Amino acid sequence: YGIYLNASSSNALVENISYSNANTGISLQTSADGNILTGNNSYSNTDGIYLQSSSSNTLIGNNVYSNLTNGIYLIDSVDNAFNGNNVYSNTSGIYLLTSPGNTLTGNKTYSHSGAGIVLVTSSGNILAENNSYSNLTFGIYLLSASNNTVLIRNNSYSNSGYGIHLNNSS
Repeated sequence: YGIYLNASSSNALVENISYSNANTGISLQTSADGNILTGNNSYSNTDGIYLQSSSSNTLIGNNVYSNLTNGIYLIDSVDNAFNGNNVYSNTSGIYLLTSPGNTLTGNKTYSHSGAGIVLVTSSGNILAENNSYSNLTFGIYLLSASNNTVLIRNNSYSNSGYGIHLNNSS
């Protein structure tokens, strides 16, 4: 891990660089709640930024690129906000797994070998004004009961698959 917060709340991580770590560049786990991550660079890690069982965090203007798997990866994390992050050249850009109630606004996700934004069994999220382009599969992909997700003014173009694809989601 480059930066690891475990059960640590109300911290600010500003303009840090985390690269070439064997695991995650920046990790928030087990009730790491209410943290603010702004202007960080996380690259050449397994995952760029990872949130597990953490809520009410805000990620603004981070650059997350060239990581082995996911740029930003959430598992079992709710009520987080992602604004204006640049996420590119990962396997998947922003990946939510069983993570409801998050807001993604104004993020750029591009040039991934998978999809730009992926929601798996993650209901009630809001995706607004994101740009997801030049990905090798889909721009935005909702699957496995990622229901009641609101999509507002997203741009998804020049992807090899669908721009926005819903599979078993409503």
